[in-house]
Amino acid sequence: LESNACETIEAVGRLLFRHYQHLPASARQMAEGLEKRLRDCGGAALEAAAVLLLARDGSKAQEAVQLMAASKAQSTALRLTLARHSNGDKNAVAGLVASAKQELSSSKDGHRIDARLLSMFGFLAAVSGQESELAMSALAAAQSGQGRGALEATLYSASMKGLIPFPLCQKIFLLERDLLFQPSSCLHRLELAVLLQQGAKALQEPSFAASMAFLAQLPLDCPGLASELFGMGVAWLESPNAKAGIKGLAGDLHAVSAIRKGIRAANYALSTRGNSSNRTHHEEVARAAKIIAALPKLPRRCGKKSSPPPLLRAPQEDPWGCPEVTKEEFFQKCLAQSKPCVLRQSADLLIEFAAPLEPLEHWLRLAGNATVRVSFPYASQAVPSLNRIIKTETLAAQEALADRTSWTLLRPGSWHMRFVDAVAWAQRHPSQEIYMNQAMVADLGSEALNQLKLNMTKSNGLTLVSPSLWMSSGVVTTGYHVDGPENLLVQLTGTKEISLLKPSEESKLQYQEVVDAEPHVDDVFADGPAALGDLKHLERRSRGHSVLDVAAAPSAVPEDFLQMYQKAEGMSCTIHPRDVLYIPSSWHHAVFTTPDESCTALSLNL
Repeated sequence: LESNACETIEAVGRLLFRHYQHLPASARQMAEGLEKRLRDCGGAALEAAAVLLLARDGSKAQEAVQLMAASKAQSTALRLTLARHSNGDKNAVAGLVASAKQELSSSKDGHRIDARLLSMFGFLAAVSGQESELAMSALAAAQSGQGRGALEATLYSASMKGLIPFPLCQKIFLLERDLLFQPSSCLHRLELAVLLQQGAKALQEPSFAASMAFLAQLPLDCPGLASELFGMGVAWLESPNAKAGIKGLAGDLHAVSAIRKGIRAANYALSTRGNSSNRTHHEEVARAAKIIAALPKLPRRCGKKSSPPPLLRAPQEDPWGCPEVTKEEFFQKCLAQSKPCVLRQSADLLIEFAAPLEPLEHWLRLAGNATVRVSFPYASQAVPSLNRIIKTETLAAQEALADRTSWTLLRPGSWHMRFVDAVAWAQRHPSQEIYMNQAMVADLGSEALNQLKLNMTKSNGLTLVSPSLWMSSGVVTTGYHVDGPENLLVQLTGTKEISLLKPSEESKLQYQEVVDAEPHVDDVFADGPAALGDLKHLERRSRGHSVLDVAAAPSAVPEDFLQMYQKAEGMSCTIHPRDVLYIPSSWHHAVFTTPDESCTALSLNL
């Protein structure tokens, strides 16, 4: 800027305009001074001054329009038309037809014009009813471009042919028009991205990739907003609305996938750390791949029948039992009454099967290179478990706790690796069992998401929130807990026995606030168990898990816990490959998993 070169001042002005809403106060003050220098430069710099003025003060639209009109920048007529329309000028197109035609003509001569500008101008010209030929020319030029501008032109043209709803395109136009002058508005960007997804899906448009790329870019442009949409939750189901301040992804799992992909890319750029202060997730993946290379080449054999721990099953039998139902009976008998049930050999109603491939092979083909997180179950109890329940007073680190919570839930330590390496580990590691917990299908890519059949869930009023894959390499138990959403548990390999108790049985299951901690994993090895370090997350508290340790021997459980549990009434459901279990919302459940002969128990939770 010290050189006073107008070209440099204009470039900086456009950069500040692009990110204006994220600028600190000092940079905004600089923008005000820069705008005056842009006016002094004149010519094309006046357009930069105009958009910077709009970013600073949206009420000065008329002054901005005058600056644009005085500018000789490329595409000024197209941009000026949109600016005047934004300012309420209903004759914006008619007033600039001659200039716009000249600019469109120059685009045919090889002068590149932003496809978004062309598509917006084409849409506005078409709906004004004045210049249909000019509108079609602009849309055709935009469709030959790239990115979301080309997709928008395709959608606008389809709307004019009655192939998609006009109100959808009108919303897209208004959002894109506003973003032309306020590009750092994150809520506008989010709403536009979701609407583009909807339009592309309606047309089954190959340019679907453009809307996905726009969503994947959001975490880099709007990291705060993207982080709110990264985790699971009902926010995914909300339809975004910039004016109302509503954030969401309209229940579109492909949009979820793109957002999470963008977050991972941003985290990679920032070298997000893994389990320890000096190791990244990516280093864990590389270390796991080295371990796999050193494992025995021949797979081990599993599938030996094991009995569940005595405390897994509720002492009293619920009269409902665990009924087997047909697809036709499912809604009336199960969903309408919020009661568990099993649909035998019905997985193909919910997901695709790629015969002759086995389910595990199929999912490896789809997502073998995706990064997943695996845990190392605790093997020191009567039955290996994903949760250890211990007295907080026995923790060596308990003096660091701010309160005196009686019980501590120890989750297993975890490590990141590729899905294909997790399967190889499960089948070939001689001494360290693993459990892949909640590998979200949205993280496995669009092809994996396309394996889900949504007709049955939609026809029964169900909405997918966070479908996920789970896999165990050995026998393992998960203690009683509750899930907010209802879910359909699809068994693909191995078996699961699930103990289910209705919500009213909570008082007999010892839910308490607990310290919710887990150990660091210092390293992993090819010939022995993982090396566990100090506990982390000692400040974390949770109430969603029972402190009745069903994996422990009854003699190791407090007597008063056992006495209350003796009064509990529940049911036991066992599912085998291709069976589906419906678990209603807020039902307590504990799970006993047994792998098949290939040492994998794979399930899909919908």
